[in-house]
Amino acid sequence: MRIWKPRLVAGLFLGLFSSSLEAQSLTTRYDSDNEFAGNMFDITPRHDLVLTGMDLNTTNPGTAVSMGLWYADQSSFGIEQIPLHWTYLGSYSGISAGRDLPTYIDLAGNGKTFLAGQTYGLYVNLTSYPTQKLRYTNGPAGGITYTSPEMYLQTNVGNGTGGLGGFIFHDREWNGTLHYAVGVPSPQLGVFGMCPGLITIDVSTATPSSWVGIVFGQPGQILLQGGSCAGHWLDLANPTLMAIHRANAQGAVNFLMYAPAGACGISLQAVDLASCAVSNTDML
Repeated sequence: MRIWKPRLVAGLFLGLFSSSLEAQSLTTRYDSDNEFAGNMFDITPRHDLVLTGMDLNTTNPGTAVSMGLWYADQSSFGIEQIPLHWTYLGSYSGISAGRDLPTYIDLAGNGKTFLAGQTYGLYVNLTSYPTQKLRYTNGPAGGITYTSPEMYLQTNVGNGTGGLGGFIFHDREWNGTLHYAVGVPSPQLGVFGMCPGLITIDVSTATPSSWVGIVFGQPGQILLQGGSCAGHWLDLANPTLMAIHRANAQGAVNFLMYAPAGACGISLQAVDLASCAVSNTDML
C-alpha cells in the first residue's frame, strides 16, 4: 500500500446518497461585549441541511424572547440594508437564559432546506427589543469563520432598530449556536500514536461498507469544483490522497501506517466516498 504517493482528491468523489437525518450543531462564542436588536451572518453548508433550532445570547433571564428570522440566497455582505434580497422564514420565541448563556429557540418545521455549497445570509431580529437585547462581540474587520464538519459560518454585522433597511454596525460576531439536521452523518477521524513512527488511523460513522478516502495537506479550505461532490468543502489546502479503505458493516475503518519524520505536523481528513461527507481534521 503506497500511502504517501500524492494524487488529486477532487476526481475521486462519488455520488451523494441520503440517509437518516443526523442532529448536529455549530457554536460561535458566548463572551459578548456589545448588544442591540439583531445580527447578520453567513452560512455555507457542506451538505443539504435544515435548521432545527438556534441558541441566542440575550439579556434579562427568565423573560420571554421573540425573534424574526430572515434568510438571503446569497451572502449577507453588501446586502445588509437591501430588503428585496431577504426572505422571511418565520417568527419564533423562547425564554432568556441571560447574558452569555444559550437561550434556545425552536425552529422545527420551518420548511427551508439550505443546499450544500451555497452561501446564505441569515438575519436574527429580536422583535422583543428593547425588553430583550441581542448580545454579540466586537469582531475584526471582515468577520471570523467558524466551522463544523457540516457547515461554515462567517460573522458579519450587528443590527439596530428598524429591521431590514435599518442601521448596521460592522464587524459584530454573532454569539450563539445553530442546531441543524443533515441528510448524512459526518465521519469522525482519530489519529493515535507518535510521529515519526507507527500511527493508527481510526474512522467511525462512515457509510457502512463504503469506501473512505484519507487525505492530507496543510490547514486551509478548498471548495471542490468538479464531479458529483462539487460544492463540498475540505479543511485542507492542496489536499492529496493518502489511502482508500472500505468501511466495515458498522461504518468503521481502522488501519496502521508508518509516518516518516517529514510527515509530522501534516493534517489529515477522512472523506466518505459514498456520501461526500467529510470528517474533522486531525494531525500526525
